[in-house]
Amino acid sequence: MSFQLAKQLAEVRAERDELAVAERVLERVNEQLVDERALVAPMPGQVGGRA
Repeated sequence: MSFQLAKQLAEVRAERDELAVAERVLERVNEQLVDERALVAPMPGQVGGRA
């Protein structure tokens, strides 16, 4: 394998690893948003916080 190809492969692997980390961060943020929306959402059958 040529040096150029080995260098490109290393760069692609590094980028793949960075994308995997970013994906995990996005999943965590999404989970937090879902949890926060569940806390803020009015309960079914309530208007203005009253039953």
